[in-house]
Amino acid sequence: MQPGEGFSCHDKLAPFTKENGYQEAGAFEQGKVVKSIGGGVCQISTTLYNAVLLAELKITSRAAHSMTVSYVELSRDAAIAGEDKDLKFVNSLENPVTIRAITKDGWLIFRIEGKETRDPNRTIHFETVILSKQEPGEDVITVDKTRASDYSKVTQKEHIGYEAELYKIVTVKGKEKERIRINRSNYKAAPKYVTVGSTREADK
Repeated sequence: MQPGEGFSCHDKLAPFTKENGYQEAGAFEQGKVVKSIGGGVCQISTTLYNAVLLAELKITSRAAHSMTVSYVELSRDAAIAGEDKDLKFVNSLENPVTIRAITKDGWLIFRIEGKETRDPNRTIHFETVILSKQEPGEDVITVDKTRASDYSKVTQKEHIGYEAELYKIVTVKGKEKERIRINRSNYKAAPKYVTVGSTREADK
């Protein structure tokens, strides 16, 4: 990426079709986890988002998931959904950078490589601050009349709702110099979904 050049995660990854190599996996839709072609692709955009944060490139578009995800801290995710949710950023540095993606032993690694011009006495880290929390509410029960009365299966775990912010903390020679808000994220609460049986053994 040359200085000033932009990047769209959606444009690089789309179309989300079997013909383009994607498989069916979990995705969020209206408060539920559903199977979708290209489900799970947000783990790519989320991993890249965190690499971009550490490289301190300019982020121009980022959206949180509708519900929390388990593989990253709150406000450190970056969702991809159609053209409405996309991770976009610009090489805001004075020198070119290269984005390198590596897969190894089941891990996805992003490296943003270029000339390091930052002060070696300056360090950054990121901190999530939870502003509010919303409980998921009562379980949603579905009765399966083909199952015995002792049958019970959780088909979707509950999701606690949160409002959270992500801050970049800049430290110079061990002393905090800046605390910059990067984003604010809202995650909806969703109840646990459980399927239970109703048929007595004697009725089978």
